[in-house]
Amino acid sequence: MLGSTVLHGWIESAWYLSVTTREITGEDNKDDEDFTTPSARAVLTLEREFRGAGLFPKVDIVIDMGEMGDTRYKISMERHREEHKQKVSRVDASDDVIKTLINTKTPMSLNSISKACGIGRRIVKEVLEKLLVEKKVLMDGDGYLLVREKLTE
Repeated sequence: MLGSTVLHGWIESAWYLSVTTREITGEDNKDDEDFTTPSARAVLTLEREFRGAGLFPKVDIVIDMGEMGDTRYKISMERHREEHKQKVSRVDASDDVIKTLINTKTPMSLNSISKACGIGRRIVKEVLEKLLVEKKVLMDGDGYLLVREKLTE
């Protein structure tokens, strides 16, 4: 009855990769005179999950490749940036906050939750205040923890 949740439940640590392409701009490779303007760019987005250590921000691994026959390529890493991100409803934000808190055993700050969810601090704060009233989360020092008993309801 749990479907893919059972498969995910046994994972202690995991890497989730997604591949996208990003438009090449005139500013790209301006500091690298030996490398001609790339003809192709692939972006691997790496999301790391370590149950015992909490959440880490997504990382983009950018791979620029030269023209056909050019064996050179350039790899760079940068913090992931969401492009064309849609506005999040309060209901979706609540689900995202709960999913984020499920994956941690230590209290998370408002900033950490906001970054992990990719949702603005104001919305996360409103959601956390609602979850506190509903007793689905509790405040521990400067951070928030999920009340585990509420998950079974």
